[in-house]
Amino acid sequence: MQLSVSINTTKLTRDLQLWQKTVVPLAIAKALTFTVKKAIQPAITGDAGRVFDRPTRRTLDSTWIKAATPQNLEATLKIKDDAISLPNKHISWLGHHIAGGGRVSKRSETLLRQRGILASDEYIVPGAKARLDGHGNISRGQMQQILSRVDASFDALTRAPGRVSRVKGKAYGETYFYLRAPRGRLTRRGIYRRVVFGYGTAVEPVLIFVRSPKYRKRLHFFEIAEREFQKHYPLQLKYEIELASRKQAARHLI
Repeated sequence: MQLSVSINTTKLTRDLQLWQKTVVPLAIAKALTFTVKKAIQPAITGDAGRVFDRPTRRTLDSTWIKAATPQNLEATLKIKDDAISLPNKHISWLGHHIAGGGRVSKRSETLLRQRGILASDEYIVPGAKARLDGHGNISRGQMQQILSRVDASFDALTRAPGRVSRVKGKAYGETYFYLRAPRGRLTRRGIYRRVVFGYGTAVEPVLIFVRSPKYRKRLHFFEIAEREFQKHYPLQLKYEIELASRKQAARHLI
């Protein structure tokens, strides 16, 4: 006596090919995007909140995500306004905190260089009398005031057009000037504010010129990404594959 069993593998082969071509890539894409969005990005934001003093919302929201697709199995986390490029290149405005070294120029520094006030290898830092915002940076209003009123001639000491204001009913004159070389008790190159009251004059440093600052690596962008990926992606991929299997089984495709 003999019993023979045979099956038609055509449908099974077709379903396995469909699984390989569509279901698996979709599961991988979902796992990659989920890992970047729910694990890597929050971890980097949390590290930025820890290492920076009073970080701005721009700093905390500095990244954006390009989701993976079944056709492109790559989920990307980028710094806003720029793509990530290493080595030896600035990574947008946060690059010096990620890779160390010098930082990119601020718009205000570029404008001051164009006016011949700031040297090509110099940068600005707030002076002792600068008005700072809640994040420790010079206030936007005062910076705009300085840029609009400082003179761009090449004199050693140049005054910007002044104004007359009133404080508690008393008039005073105010002007900004920049110092290209130490002069008297003003020993540092920079931009100063002169206020003339009815009873005297005050000169206050608002911007100081410094040589290219060097920053140490503070934001461990790539290290955090690698750690979170290794921790979360395998589990997420396993979940997505199992979920896809249950859905396909329910549809009687496999």
